[in-house]
Amino acid sequence: RIPIAALGKTDGNQLTLDGLVADADGGTVIRDVISGPQSAAEPIGIQLAEKLLSMGAAAILRDFDETAGTP
Repeated sequence: RIPIAALGKTDGNQLTLDGLVADADGGTVIRDVISGPQSAAEPIGIQLAEKLLSMGAAAILRDFDETAGTP
């Protein structure tokens, strides 16, 4: 299992997304926050996901995928 989390908050028309991906033992945690207008929720979410992946979440997910079948 991989800890993956997201939290969305609104303030007026502003949307703030907080995203996190960690390795199984919590030794590596990738986290970032992004904000923008609520009307751009999908692009904001995509931008946050791409940023987390580039910050190291891709390696965490790749490592998990490679070890998922290992007992």
